Amino acid sequence: ATLEVWRPHGAGHPDLIFLSTERYRFALLAYDAESGEIVTKAAGDVSDKTGRPCDCGQIAALDPQHRLLGLHMYDGLFKIIPALAGGTLRSEAFNVRMEELYLLDLCFLAGTPRPTLATLHEDSKHQRYLKTHEVAVRDKALSDGPWPQVAVEASASQLIALPFGGVLVLSEHSVACHSGGAVRAHQVSASGAPTLFRAHGRVDPDGTRWLLSDAAGTLYVLAIGLTDRAEVTSLTLERLGQTVAASAICYLDNGVVYLGSSCADAVLLSLSTEAHEDGSYFSELARWENLGPIVDFAVLDPEGQGQGQVVTCSGTRRDGSIRVVRSGVAFDERASLPLPGVKAMWSLHASGCGGGGGGSGGG
Repeated sequence: ATLEVWRPHGAGHPDLIFLSTERYRFALLAYDAESGEIVTKAAGDVSDKTGRPCDCGQIAALDPQHRLLGLHMYDGLFKIIPALAGGTLRSEAFNVRMEELYLLDLCFLAGTPRPTLATLHEDSKHQRYLKTHEVAVRDKALSDGPWPQVAVEASASQLIALPFGGVLVLSEHSVACHSGGAVRAHQVSASGAPTLFRAHGRVDPDGTRWLLSDAAGTLYVLAIGLTDRAEVTSLTLERLGQTVAASAICYLDNGVVYLGSSCADAVLLSLSTEAHEDGSYFSELARWENLGPIVDFAVLDPEGQGQGQVVTCSGTRRDGSIRVVRSGVAFDERASLPLPGVKAMWSLHASGCGGGGGGSGGG
């Protein structure tokens, strides 16, 4: 249900992956370079016997200072898993009560003396608010945070914690940066058409550039202008082009970004500073097919030989497609070398090696 990167401070600590499932199990995974395998550093069950599962699904939040991590799985409850200085999770986990019943998103703020949680919630009048809480691990309770509760756009849907402090609020008509009492917003579309953001990914380690993707498959880059005191001066949103509707964005390095999608193929893109002929600022390097979601299918035997084929209606919206699935032998290309004028080929074996040759011989 959730997948987050856990990066403990200090030299010699590799990056870890925090994973939780819909059955309320979690695991902390690491990569062992010597064996080349993924190992489990911690695992457990975080389910509760009482509690109503939240309608918005599970939400995981990791403290940037690695003091704890939290899970929102049940209405009105927030699960806390404390951590040691080296990033190791403690065996004790506990729940704290939250006043917000309809929680849309949450994240931990960076650079705070105590773990501070920012929440995006909606009240009974369908008004949405941004609120902060401080987590007292010793007292196992939440207290009021350093920011006052503020009303945000009625379509606000996501929070992005910034490494230099503050939080981005993504809405259908604007992107706003909140830092205490200071707010700076940028209108998404000049025409006023709503934009439903689905995924985001950080480009620079300092958090001044972010990649955003909406439900229509449009890819944007958000640039944040800062002063020497890390105060936000400007927000600039630029359109990069049209691609798959991403549900996850991971910036790798050197302008290469991976876009994963739950309703389309996954793609690997190379970003560029110059526009291509179609007006986009990226080129596709690789694509991985995804049959889901399959909204309908039919089994056919077009050749009448008893070997059925499945024809699927895959994807959604502009990423919808009709695909044919059948059993057979697939080929995986390992290398390619252009050789014009080739008429025949055969295998060669080194002297002393057994085995038969093959193919068509000929000088």
